[in-house]
Amino acid sequence: MVSNRAKKSRTAAAEDDDQFERDDMLLAIEKLQEAQEELEKIFKYLDSLEVEDFKDPRKGYCITFNFKANPYFENTELTKTIKFFDEGTLRSTGTTIRWKEGKVAELIKEDLWPNPIEHLNNEDDEDYTEDDDDGDEGDEDDNDEDGCGNDDE
Repeated sequence: MVSNRAKKSRTAAAEDDDQFERDDMLLAIEKLQEAQEELEKIFKYLDSLEVEDFKDPRKGYCITFNFKANPYFENTELTKTIKFFDEGTLRSTGTTIRWKEGKVAELIKEDLWPNPIEHLNNEDDEDYTEDDDDGDEGDEDDNDEDGCGNDDE
């Protein structure tokens, strides 16, 4: 009988873990849907999307989002540059977004404040490093000979 009790306890604990995982998954799906709704609003202003490889595509690429005037940010162009390094790491830089008044505070209130631990843990970002994500467009590394946007003329 003792072994049966132990089995039941493990089973009950596993069921509790399963319920916890299901609850977490439902919360994650709900958050994803909220984020998706906001992204859909922003992407209504997307004019074009350009992807440009470095001269050596194994070294990286740039993604440029071109936006029409919108109520969210001042920028009309947002660029994300991904560089791959020999040791298996990558560096991601991006345009600093110039948020319109009140839009950053809404992001904090609606996204960061309800679940700050999720953003602090950053568990999804373990596979790569982002050395510099403030990405001023004039960053010297973005204009080297292996980067995007260089003309050989």
